[in-house]
Amino acid sequence: PGCEVTNRRRALTPSAMMVHPDLVFDPAFGIGDIKYKTNWEELPRSDLYQVVSFAAAYHSKHATLVSFKTDSRGPLPDVHFGETVVRHFFWDARPTTPPADAAESFVRDIRTWLQDVRASELGAHRFAT
Repeated sequence: PGCEVTNRRRALTPSAMMVHPDLVFDPAFGIGDIKYKTNWEELPRSDLYQVVSFAAAYHSKHATLVSFKTDSRGPLPDVHFGETVVRHFFWDARPTTPPADAAESFVRDIRTWLQDVRASELGAHRFAT
């Protein structure tokens, strides 16, 4: 939905600290982080804290964590962390799934999420004005 995906840092002013999420969906749709881990049963607390802090640094209420699966498990539920909603996506890394099919499915899922994020932001803006 008309967005650019980048990978860039942001300073936590006035300190010299930086945050560097793997995925920044512009304009201000959400933040994402990729974890090279497989077959999560639930979102690891440290990864959840990290992506929520990234979202806070970018003033976003939407974040995503991406991990990999090597079996047929389904998606994990969204986690509401204060005002931030974290959505999880699996990249299908099963040996029987062609990489192009895994990529197509992943991109489709991310696009759907971004459309939902945009719709929720537009709806919230309408009610706030």
